[in-house]
Amino acid sequence: MTLYHLEEILTNGKPTLVWAKKLSEDKIWGDLHFKWFKPNQIKFDFVKCKIDLVDSWEEFCLTDGRIALLVGCQFGIIPKPDQTLLLNQKHIAILAKSILSGHVSSLTIYNNPRHDRLILLDDLKKILEVNNY
Repeated sequence: MTLYHLEEILTNGKPTLVWAKKLSEDKIWGDLHFKWFKPNQIKFDFVKCKIDLVDSWEEFCLTDGRIALLVGCQFGIIPKPDQTLLLNQKHIAILAKSILSGHVSSLTIYNNPRHDRLILLDDLKKILEVNNY
């Protein structure tokens, strides 16, 4: 993962972070903060002030005001969400990215309507999609 300062993105732009600029300008969702499970070695760009890297699965699964970030790619969702993660999260973010080309198409925030109960990925409701174009 390569982290960039938000100011750098706003002034110079970065093709893989067009979604980040759009998200930062959103009046409702612009202040979201994410967390990423650090042991995953997926390469992607993100905004430094918007994400915390966590080392333990337990911390990644905690409900603590930060949104768990997952990467959706042609090989599935990484890290693979298990019931522990889905049970605890009110919202989940999925960055749609091609692992082969590196292209990022969007960041989508999902609401978990069955928070605190057993859920399936199909139960997640899209509340925000920020496209990378």
